[in-house]
This record gives sequence, structure tokens and C-alpha cells, in this order.
Amino acid sequence: MKENIKFILKVTFAHIGTYIICGMFFSYIFNYEEFWQSGIFGSYMRDYSSPIIAYGGMAVQLIRGLLFGLILLLIPREFFLKKLAWLKLWIIVAGIGIINIPGPWLGSIEGIIYTVTPFHYYRFTIEIFVQTLLFSILVCMKESTKLNVFFKKFKHPIIAFFISIMGISLSGILIASLKEGVDPMEGAGDPFAMLILLVSGIIAFFITLWYTRKRGKRTFIFLPVYYISCGPLAVIYNYATNGPFQSLIPLGTALVLTLLTWLLVRK
Repeated sequence: MKENIKFILKVTFAHIGTYIICGMFFSYIFNYEEFWQSGIFGSYMRDYSSPIIAYGGMAVQLIRGLLFGLILLLIPREFFLKKLAWLKLWIIVAGIGIINIPGPWLGSIEGIIYTVTPFHYYRFTIEIFVQTLLFSILVCMKESTKLNVFFKKFKHPIIAFFISIMGISLSGILIASLKEGVDPMEGAGDPFAMLILLVSGIIAFFITLWYTRKRGKRTFIFLPVYYISCGPLAVIYNYATNGPFQSLIPLGTALVLTLLTWLLVRK
């Protein structure tokens, strides 16, 4: 059971990590916001700035990752240790989940036959193929590989890094959903806001690294420093710049995230 839980968590983090990285990269180079609101996409896709898009892009991926893990448990563990397992897994995921899905969706065989989607729209499927490839590589990564050893060595700081960043992002989405006229995606276009987000994650990473190496000692230092990384920095920035996300909500969510992280790393 313990090994199964570890495998599910590994698959979940592989999905969330590759989804966020690929989503941010390809949405920038392909300008998703413009295409989602024009042409064929504009008739059935939600508005790019819709809060549900932001929530789905961040929070719902946890559910999808856990589901991936549960499904892949049905495959014998030996499969993931064989030579070129990552390629075989990618072929399975891409073959069934993208190319041969039982419906006329973008990138699928039935999509090509039954829809009138212009050919240039198919470039958006590049993200799906790249994301599933990276996902397959991470899932099949052997314990002895340098990257996997790195992840195991810095597991708690990496988790703290993502909790801090995702916590601030979700706080922004919550503020946008409560304040009229605020675009939840507006912060993504502010390079200084992105810098604050990165700095917050870096602070969370290193204070957690220091705390875990001290074997849980000096909690009175860890808690306030980590708390600052989960919300107050973003609050200070928004009030100092008179930004659209001015709110004290992140101060509350930061408290919850700090306690959650402390419970995860204190042992």
C-alpha cells in the first residue's frame, strides 16, 4: 500500500509539474487568449479570463493527477522499469488519450474526419504531445537517475516551493472572483508580479531546506519566514503599486498554507 501511494503521488506531481510548465510556455508563444476568443474556438471555449479557467488550470489538475496515478496502478510495476518504458508509456497515453479518443476532438482521428477545424489550429496539439512526453519520462524515471535522486533529496523544499506559488496564484483567482471587473489572468501579464511569485517560491524553497536539514528545529524561525513567502509579499506589492489584486485575503490563505507545509515537513 505504501509503495502504491508513493507511485500515485509521483504520477500526480509529474502531471501537475509538466501541465503548469507547458501551459505557461505554450500559452505565451501561441497567444491562447487571442485564439480562444476567435474563430471556431470562440464559439465553444470559455472566456480566457473566466475564473473557472484559472481554477481548473491550477486546482483541478490535482484530481487529474491522482486519477492518472490510480489508472497507471493497473499496469504492472515492472513495465515502468524496462528499457524505453517512457516511450512505450507515451505511445499509450498519446495514442489513446490524444490521437484515438472516441470523439471528434482537436488532434484526434475523428476530429480530422468529422470537424471543419482549420489545419493551422492543429499546432495547439503540440503542447499536449510535449506535456505527455515529459510526463511519461518523469513517471518512468528510475530511482538511480541523477534527476530522480535530486527530487528525492530536495523533495520537501520542492513541495514547499509549489505550495507557495500555487497558494499565491489561487489567492489571486479568489480575489478576482470576489471583486467585480478584475481579470484573474491580469497578474500573468505583469513581469514584476511574476518576479514576486518567483521570489516567494525561492524563499519557501530555501527556508524549508534549512528547516529540514536542522531536523525540525527552530520552528519559530521557519513559520514566520515561510508565512511571508505565501502571501504577505504579494499583498505588499499590490498595495504599493495600487494593483487590481489589493486585498488582505492572501494573509489568511498564507496561514493555512504555512500550517499545511509545516505538517508535511516537520517529521
